[in-house]
Amino acid sequence: MPPIGPFSPDDELLFIGRDTLYDGPVYAGPHHYVFDWQWTDYNPEWLSIDVMGYNFIILEGTGLVTHDCIGSLDLSLVVTNGDVPPPEGACCDTVGNCYITDAITCATNGHLYEGDGTTCTPNPCDTCDYQDPGDLNLDGLKDINDVLYLIAWLYHSGPAPLVLANADVNGDCCIDWRDIKYLVEFVSLTGPAPVDCTCIYPPLCIDPPEDHTPGDVKHNTDGYRPLSGDPIGTHWHELYDNFCTDWDLTSWTDNGDGYLSFCDTVEFTNSSISTDVIREHIILVTTTIWVASDPTPDDSMFLDLIDPPNPMNNPITDPWGTKWHEVYPDYCNIWQIVVPNTDIAGGTLDPGDLITLQALSGPDSTSSRQYQVIAVETDIVTEPAECCVLRGDVALPKDSIVLVNDIVWLVDYLFKGGVAPLCLEEGDCAIPLDGSILVNDIVWLVDYLFKGGAAPPPC
Repeated sequence: MPPIGPFSPDDELLFIGRDTLYDGPVYAGPHHYVFDWQWTDYNPEWLSIDVMGYNFIILEGTGLVTHDCIGSLDLSLVVTNGDVPPPEGACCDTVGNCYITDAITCATNGHLYEGDGTTCTPNPCDTCDYQDPGDLNLDGLKDINDVLYLIAWLYHSGPAPLVLANADVNGDCCIDWRDIKYLVEFVSLTGPAPVDCTCIYPPLCIDPPEDHTPGDVKHNTDGYRPLSGDPIGTHWHELYDNFCTDWDLTSWTDNGDGYLSFCDTVEFTNSSISTDVIREHIILVTTTIWVASDPTPDDSMFLDLIDPPNPMNNPITDPWGTKWHEVYPDYCNIWQIVVPNTDIAGGTLDPGDLITLQALSGPDSTSSRQYQVIAVETDIVTEPAECCVLRGDVALPKDSIVLVNDIVWLVDYLFKGGVAPLCLEEGDCAIPLDGSILVNDIVWLVDYLFKGGAAPPPC
């Protein structure tokens, strides 16, 4: 602790000299820099080195500074016999990082000297000389330990690999869940081998969220699958937008393919209020998973599959990378399955599986959590159907044809205080249409059914 002269902070620059030794990129993995620095104005009483930045660790915490006087302290005897520093250039360490030093120092460190006058911008280090994608722990093998290393780094705050490029197993210059899957398939399922070389310092990547069609969302609660055929009589639990409302599917108009799918029209009856009936068009048939965090079952979510759509009878035979739309409790957040922990070699997503979900949007974006799958169920997204389908078809349940029971329904409604048609437009049958249900509408249907009269006009 040498004494400091009696000067105020305003005058300290008269006594303290500062130089920037290095101001450039710093790369992942351990590395060090060697500098020759000369201060010619005077012999300093003390020297400090400040390291500024973020997201790094100085492992040793110590350094070595050697002092050499250039010639005699008697300035009158200093001519030109001072030590001449050796020429410098770019030097590549064992993991492809570049730093500036002289040839002897570079060789002493066991590194590769690129030549006098070469620079680190752009980086001259050919990292293919150092890469071995798939060998993350640098033990010379590509095995399950490397899989666990990659999973721990990406999703459980584990250490980064010393050679970052070794994590880009599939060579797409992007480190993400696909590299985990690729390496697992190589290790466990005789899949293709990791690439020999990839980009220099490939980045971590997160796919952007996908758009999702808005609409009412319901999931089936009694085991129905689309290929089961006729869905009439099945039970559904609404997730959005009236969460926890239970519905019975009481009517189904098929689009011709024989199973519940896009463009079908269905009617639901409220399970607790039998007169509460809604008619809806099917926008999407997909899959809902109900997941809960482990070991806190109160933290649960309902997610519906958005990538790929329409999984049909066996919904998720390959769950890795699938994207999910959170329906409840936070509508519209996007999640992605990045690690199916309990079945590391792949397989169908089933209740009881543990999965790791990474948020692609919303307040938890880029974070990841582990969840247990509670249920895997059929999911439908619907929109309200236009009211009028077939004029004269007013009696429930709908049968898509005009019969005597439709006339009876209108008579009960008009003269006996009966239930109104689900769609009043369908009871307006007489031409000219007047937007209401009157006696002439009943007369028109009687003429049509029993006297060969004209059919009601189309909707």
